[in-house]
Amino acid sequence: MEIERTTDGRTEKIVNPPFKSGSPPTNRYVLTQVAIASTAAQAWQQICAMFTTQTEAQSLNIRLILINAQKGNMSVSQYYGKMKALRDEIATSRKPLDEEDLLAYILDGLNEDFEPVVSAIVARNETVTMSEVCSQLLNFETR
Repeated sequence: MEIERTTDGRTEKIVNPPFKSGSPPTNRYVLTQVAIASTAAQAWQQICAMFTTQTEAQSLNIRLILINAQKGNMSVSQYYGKMKALRDEIATSRKPLDEEDLLAYILDGLNEDFEPVVSAIVARNETVTMSEVCSQLLNFETR
């Protein structure tokens, strides 16, 4: 498929990049999804449904990664950074992760060496912030 491009008053026909051979499979996939649409509205609905499904699948995959995440040999700051990055990645979905859930994933992924600080955090009556938890974990790690 060709498109017209005007540069410095000159018009030329070029191949539309998404239609060049070797175009990304995503473009072909989108085209196959909307090919049977008879109106622009139907095509748009197909595209929205397709990306919603992909977003939900990505969100589920990230949540599974969070559930199985372990601190292992990472430092507290590396582990905390990894978990926050996963939270940020999931934030683009329709169901972002709240701070309390992230905190539960972080505490659950700590090894038994951190049991005293985890118990102290869980036993608190008031709500703790992520920065407070990170600070306590860092202090415990340096002892």
